[in-house]
Amino acid sequence: TTKFIGDIQFKVGDATRKGSELLTLSDLDGYVQGGSWFEEVEGYPEYEIKNENITAYKDESLSMANYNILKINMSNDVLNKIIAAPDVTVVFKFILRKEVIYDYEGNLVKEFTAYVENHQAKGPCITCRTDLKCMVTHWTTFGPEFFIAFDTRLGVNPYSLYMNGELSIQYLLKQDSMVAKKPVVKCDVIDARNALQLYESDVHYFYKPSVVTTVNVDSVDYYKMIYRIPNDYTIPINLNFTFTEHCFGNRWSLIWDGTKWVGENMQGRSNGKIESSKQYLRVNKNNYGASGCYVRCKRSEWNKMLLDDTNENFMKVMFANGTTKLLFKDGTEANGSAHSIEIDRCDSTVEIYTKEGYDYLPLQLQIQNSNKEEVESLLNRIDKIVYDMSLDGASNRLTFRWDELHKNEHYGYDIDLIAELDSIEKINYYWSSSNINIATRDIELYLRQQYTDPIEEVNWDPTTNAFKYIIQQQFYEITPRPDAATTLYTDFNITSSKIITADNIMTMRSDLNMVTNTVDVVSYDVKDIKNNVETLNSEMAEQAAKTKYLQKEVDKVDMKANIGIALGAVGCVLGATGIGVAGKALSFASKAAQTGGRELINTVTKVSDVGTNVVEDIAGKLTDELPDIGADVFFGDMVSVPVGRMMRSLSNKDKLNNIIAWCDEEYVPVNEINFTDELDDPSKVAMTLTSTMDMCKRFRHTMKPMIKTLATTVEKSVSSTDLVRDDIIDVVGKYVNG
Repeated sequence: TTKFIGDIQFKVGDATRKGSELLTLSDLDGYVQGGSWFEEVEGYPEYEIKNENITAYKDESLSMANYNILKINMSNDVLNKIIAAPDVTVVFKFILRKEVIYDYEGNLVKEFTAYVENHQAKGPCITCRTDLKCMVTHWTTFGPEFFIAFDTRLGVNPYSLYMNGELSIQYLLKQDSMVAKKPVVKCDVIDARNALQLYESDVHYFYKPSVVTTVNVDSVDYYKMIYRIPNDYTIPINLNFTFTEHCFGNRWSLIWDGTKWVGENMQGRSNGKIESSKQYLRVNKNNYGASGCYVRCKRSEWNKMLLDDTNENFMKVMFANGTTKLLFKDGTEANGSAHSIEIDRCDSTVEIYTKEGYDYLPLQLQIQNSNKEEVESLLNRIDKIVYDMSLDGASNRLTFRWDELHKNEHYGYDIDLIAELDSIEKINYYWSSSNINIATRDIELYLRQQYTDPIEEVNWDPTTNAFKYIIQQQFYEITPRPDAATTLYTDFNITSSKIITADNIMTMRSDLNMVTNTVDVVSYDVKDIKNNVETLNSEMAEQAAKTKYLQKEVDKVDMKANIGIALGAVGCVLGATGIGVAGKALSFASKAAQTGGRELINTVTKVSDVGTNVVEDIAGKLTDELPDIGADVFFGDMVSVPVGRMMRSLSNKDKLNNIIAWCDEEYVPVNEINFTDELDDPSKVAMTLTSTMDMCKRFRHTMKPMIKTLATTVEKSVSSTDLVRDDIIDVVGKYVNG
């Protein structure tokens, strides 16, 4: 062995080191054993939450509330070591995945903790107030084990949530460990602030199926999907497996009874579609003046298949399986029979019929209550009247509103019935059956190909296996939730400059809702808007029918009036000019192409209702045309108006010649009439029926002087003696016999 006298120096960068200062292996052992680099920290017992350690029960011993309780069982040795911890040491965290709880101040609460205080286990107790807000307190009442308790009025069962993966339980206590004094340690396993924490769970991981195929069972074709379960996994008793897909609207639910799966694992459905026909399909009024409405069902091959290939009227078959229901404005509903009000078929005098691919059925609304005040009070509380038709558990709902009451002398009132959603385009239908293989623990799901009907938003190719399409789209939900299985957890964001790849990065509908919190809200709003649009379609159809009826009645009035009034050289007749509706008044469209529509601003009943200057101008134009042919004052009710020549007594001079001269004159049309007040504008003033009749009488009145002149002249010119003849008749008759 070479020995050096003195010391050896080393140059490390700019620093000088001596050989005597270098660490030896024995020095390193001393550091590790003596804890110079690490500090040994005593922890708590290791504990893994298993299904067998979870129990649940309902407690009704307290006067303030009853509770659904989930309890975590552990050995006394483990429990005693845990409760020996300092006060307010948090042991368990409970995380709600979907349920929504609001505390006393209105804050959303999804996480609850159980902790140690005074060497006792305290669990969270969620108690409901009258306003559905909650008080979160921590009690030892349901101990000595750790637990979580929910007021039964909240409708939350923690055990069911846990079994479905919608309640996660995390054990937070650390075990014995070595804590490094330096901030960075390089090793294979680390427990650090920036590390992922592993939380183990006994929930089996269900996400993607093991097998997707097609099979034929009893001569019926099915799509089939299998979830294989490992033999070493113990399936908890009463575990509820559910698979809900949102492409075709199906849901499977199976429960493990200890030896086999129980439930209907074969499904199929028709996604019904009921909308407004956008027609005003009325039934003529009955003897009491009430009218009903028609509803209809599309006569398609799909609907025929669902109705067992019947040849009867589809709407009649559907109606036979229905019930009248009342939807009240406060959100509640009740059967119509409870209030003696029913939607029923019209009597046999109103026929059912088929037209343009639809089967029609006439309906009426009746209430067996003769007290009008009670009936009106009931109707004021109702928002909608609906008729629910059930086909193998699937509801097909028609909606209606109502109008006037009509007394029925026999039992109560007939009520005008108006349809809103009145057209069944596609029948809503559920089909299910069971084909459980008791020889296997695997989960087998079947979808009947005949009843595979995609929702409107899904673009599915029928040549593609429906289960394969569902899985590829990842538009489905499973319980127990996959994210409740053993999980690596962190409270921090995770960012990568590379692609993160995994088959369990979920884009399922439920998880998207958790991220955006808007999908369901928007879906609800869209549905609500669609219902309002359908109601509006019905009301527009009703309004269109009323407008058409009104036009017919106007035409009848025109025909009954049978009066044609010449409007000038254009030769229009009233009624041919056209009548429209303007923003604030009636608009009369001129027949002349260059003249636009005019709004009605006033009506007159008497000629003297208009301004003086207008009367003056009218009188001037008329008296300029009429000669002095009689002694009567023209328009006697205008005596007080100073209109000059018109008010003088008519001259008796040469009356017959004046009449003849007047008859020979050319017609002079009335063009513009002067006015100062806007309300007197002759182009915007309409005559009432009274003023029209008065105008006709006045016209006839103005003819009296001429008729009188003619009658007087004839009377003076021809006397009664002028009509006596004294001629001798010289005509002699001769009778010839034979």
